[in-house]
Amino acid sequence: MPAPVQLPLFAEEASLIRIQPERNMRRFYRMEVWPDLFGRALLMR
Repeated sequence: MPAPVQLPLFAEEASLIRIQPERNMRRFYRMEVWPDLFGRALLMR
């Protein structure tokens, strides 16, 4: 029997897109959560 898999409670990455053609605006963001050397979390944009 295979070992159970623990799924993460929160997403580790997210992509955001904002497009407004009438203002000629296109914004794309990607954010990721990375662990640091001290066991805390870093948000990278």
